[in-house]
Amino acid sequence: MRRILFVDDETRVLQGLSRMMRYMQREWQMDFVDSGEKAVNLFEQSPYDAVVTDMRMPCMSGAELLQIICDRFPGTLRVILSGQSEKQAILRSLECTHRYHAKPCEAASIVQILNEAFDTLFSESPKLRAKLTGIRNLPYRQDIGHQIKSICQAQAHTLAELTHTVSQDVALSIRLLHLANSSFFSAPGTVADLNSAVLLLGADGVSQVNEIVQQRQREEASCSAAMQDFARNVGEHSYLVARAAARIARLERRSEAEVGAAFTAGILHDAGRLAMMAGMPTEYEGVVAECASHPDDIEHLERRIFGFDHGDAGRYMLSLMGISQSAVDAATFHHRPRDLQCKEFSVAAAIHVADSTVRCAGGGHQGSSTGFIDLEYLQHIGCAHRLEQWQHETKRELQA
Repeated sequence: MRRILFVDDETRVLQGLSRMMRYMQREWQMDFVDSGEKAVNLFEQSPYDAVVTDMRMPCMSGAELLQIICDRFPGTLRVILSGQSEKQAILRSLECTHRYHAKPCEAASIVQILNEAFDTLFSESPKLRAKLTGIRNLPYRQDIGHQIKSICQAQAHTLAELTHTVSQDVALSIRLLHLANSSFFSAPGTVADLNSAVLLLGADGVSQVNEIVQQRQREEASCSAAMQDFARNVGEHSYLVARAAARIARLERRSEAEVGAAFTAGILHDAGRLAMMAGMPTEYEGVVAECASHPDDIEHLERRIFGFDHGDAGRYMLSLMGISQSAVDAATFHHRPRDLQCKEFSVAAAIHVADSTVRCAGGGHQGSSTGFIDLEYLQHIGCAHRLEQWQHETKRELQA
């Protein structure tokens, strides 16, 4: 039975939550408290699987509570309920929150959010959960952060220019999609392309998120030269894969929405590598170094050492944040697409071919695979005859 703690300083709201969640008593053990301090005390007695907290509370805000929970009980699912007027506070809670939900809300929507997140949280190995659930920040690129600041300060800038720059930092792209897929902006998982996320948040929102994550990186001294090289390497490779995947989607006459989803999935397909570096930096730096000269490819080495690979890590992190299924599938299956069990062309197919082709063309990162393409899988989805043209157009795209 899952244990959930609800926190809100308003007695009336707390009583309302208790009443409307009563029908879940056979499936969940639920407790309700009116302060962050009481919540921490209960956690110290016996940790919960999830905490759902209001943002604005006296003495200890919801964000402050979740920061404590993240530090002391990192395996906990962390959800914020908040009003539309509290967007600035929400931005500052980015590092410690898995899901956001706007108030007022129905019981069914809270149950759906929690059940979806629980499906992710408890579907993976205990080791993966232990290493990755408590991640606060991913490796960000300082060079891209400076460019975004300059663009946002300029008198005249375009959405395309801003999106182009954002897309070269995988970690920042994830944060923006995380916010855009909260109920403040849309239904979870419905914003599948980065351009739409930037449009929803606007230049001010992008600028604020950029400033917050860059400041936190400086405070935590997590911007070493080695970490910056790693983030830049992953970012540059992912950007090339995104362009190639979008080109493949256009060749298959997909809608602009699907092309945008393919581009965004390309940006996020190696998100699990950032998660693994953030969750276990010393061990993962060793993997990266070994892959520089190791004949085995990186996902096999990851599985041998950790018991999971960066595809598993990407699925876990992106699913917890409520990011679109197309991006989750691309992150999970870009090295093993047949496991998706899809019978037709998909975004994941485009990412698989784009990723392999980019690597063979010299756009791979340290520890990359050798460019293997699963021809049997392409035959299964009826696209094997398209491979030559896809690769030809991908190489043209990389030369543009």
